[in-house]
Amino acid sequence: MLSARTRRATAAGATALTALVTAGLTALPAQAAAGALTITGQAVYALPTDGTTQQVRMTIADPQSAKPQEAKVTIDTSALAGIATVQTSAACTTQGSTVTCDESVGPNVGSQLELPFQAVKTAKPGTSAKLHLTATTPDGGSASFDTVLTVGGTQLSVKPLPAQHGLKVGSTITTGLDITNNGSLASTQTTIEIYSDTALPMHQYGNCLYDHSSGIESIAICTVNTGIAPGETVHLDPVQFDVTSQALGEDIEFNVSPQPVDLTGFPATDKLVQGSGPRLTLGKPESPAPVPSTVAELSQNNGADLQVSVDNSADFVALGSWQPQSGGKQGTLQVGLRNDGPAMITSRAGSSAADLQVILPAGVKVTTVPNGCTQAKVSDPAGRTLYRCDTKDTQLAGFKITFDFGVQVDDPTAVRNGLVDFVDGEAPSDFAAADKLSFDPNPANNSVQLAFGAQATASPTPSTAAAAPATSAPAVATTSAAAAPARTPSAVATPTKAAGTSQDLAFTGGGSNAGAIAAVGGGVILLGAGSLFYANRRRKAADQG
Repeated sequence: MLSARTRRATAAGATALTALVTAGLTALPAQAAAGALTITGQAVYALPTDGTTQQVRMTIADPQSAKPQEAKVTIDTSALAGIATVQTSAACTTQGSTVTCDESVGPNVGSQLELPFQAVKTAKPGTSAKLHLTATTPDGGSASFDTVLTVGGTQLSVKPLPAQHGLKVGSTITTGLDITNNGSLASTQTTIEIYSDTALPMHQYGNCLYDHSSGIESIAICTVNTGIAPGETVHLDPVQFDVTSQALGEDIEFNVSPQPVDLTGFPATDKLVQGSGPRLTLGKPESPAPVPSTVAELSQNNGADLQVSVDNSADFVALGSWQPQSGGKQGTLQVGLRNDGPAMITSRAGSSAADLQVILPAGVKVTTVPNGCTQAKVSDPAGRTLYRCDTKDTQLAGFKITFDFGVQVDDPTAVRNGLVDFVDGEAPSDFAAADKLSFDPNPANNSVQLAFGAQATASPTPSTAAAAPATSAPAVATTSAAAAPARTPSAVATPTKAAGTSQDLAFTGGGSNAGAIAAVGGGVILLGAGSLFYANRRRKAADQG
C-alpha cells in the first residue's frame, strides 16, 4: 500500500542549487585557460578537532576536450604546516609539500580527487590556511583553484519538528526552527534552505531568494546576518506556508549552514526572485552587513523535515483505447494515466507513484514497445503477457501520460479481452489484482477493459472529474508515446486539469465505459521516510515532460 507522502522534486538529476548550495560552502569552477578544464569544490572545509579526517573533494573536468586525456593536478600544501597533514593514495605522489595526482578527463569523463586531511593535534580551533591546486592537460588546458582548511567548525543541529496532520485546504502552516551550534567555532552568518512542493507555497520574506522554476518544487534561500556561538541555541522566526488544493501528503525540508550560497553561476533557466516583506531573524539583531567567514560546517545532519498531511484526495484515471487497422489484424493500443486531482501525487521512493500494468490476452502480440514500458518476465498458463509502464514520479493535478503500443491480433473475429490498471511502482510484476490507491476515493476508474478486434474503442473521460482552481495548479504538460519500430517511441506526459491525492496504491478514480472500454481511475500515494537535503545529495528529478 502506498502512503500519501511526497518527496522533494527539484530538477532532473542534481539541480543547479545542488551544485551551489551546501552543508559547507560550494564553490564555482575555478578560472580556466586554454579550454574548458575546471576544478570545482567547496571554498571552505572544516577539519574535526577529534583526530578524525576530513575528505576534501575536488572535481576535475574538461567536457570540451576532443578526447579523453590525463590531467596533472598539483596541490601545494606548504601553507598547512603546523595546521594539517594529508594522506595520499596510490594515484598521487608527494615530494616535499607538493602532492601530484593524475586524473582522467574528457568529453564524457570527469574525476573526483578525494584527499583526507587531518588537523594537527596542537593546532588551535579557528586556525586556517589556504590550499592551492593547479591542473594542466597535454592539449594546453589549465585551471587553478583555492580552498581554505579551518581547524574546527560549527556543528549545527535543528530540533525535530512535530508532524502536522489533518490540515485543511486553505489553511496556513506556521513553523519555526530551534538551531543549536554544537561545534567549536562561532558562525557569523546563517543560511536556511527551505524546500517545499508548489502545493505549499511559502510566504514572502525580505531576506530570502525564491526559485519556482521547476513547477513542482519551490526553493527558498534565506540569509540571516546573525551568527551562532558554540553552545548557543537560537530560534528562527515563524515561517508560514499556504495549504493549496494540490496538497495531500507533503513535507517541508529545512537545511542550515554557516556559509552563504554562491549564486554566481546560477543557470539562466532558473529564475531567482528576491522576496518582499519582513526579514527572518534568529531572535536577535542582525549585523548591518554580511561578515565574511572561514568557518565551515562539520555536521552532515544539520536539517529538519516537517511532515504534513492534508484532508484531500487525488483521482487517478486509467486510460486505454484500441485503434485497429487492416481489418483488426493490427493496430495501435494507447494506454495511459491522468490525474484528475485535486491533489498532486509525488513518489518519494524514486519509482513511479503508480505504474501502469497492461495485461494482453493470448493471440495479441506487441510489435513495438513505447519508451518507458517493458515486458514483465512472468509466465501465465493462459498465455497472457504483461507490460509495465513508468508513469513518472510526480503527477500534478491535470497530469496526463500516454503510451502507444504497436499490436498484432491473430484472429480479429475472436473475443480478445485485455486490461489496463495500476500497480505499485515498487511491487513485483504479476497477474494479481491491482494495488489499492489510498489517496484515490474513486476506484471505479482505476482500470480499463480492452477488447481487441476490428472495431475501434476508446476510453471515456469521466464526467465527474474534479478540476482544481486555476490558481492552485501549475501548467501541466501532456505526453504521449507513439508506437514505432523496435523501442524508439517515447512516452509523453501531458498536463490537463487539477487532480486530487490519496494514500494507498491501488486502483481508484471514477469513469464510464464506452463500448468495450471502461476507464477506471485511481490514485497512488507514496509515503517516504523524511530525509534531509544536502548539497552533495542527488535530489529527485522533477520529471513532467
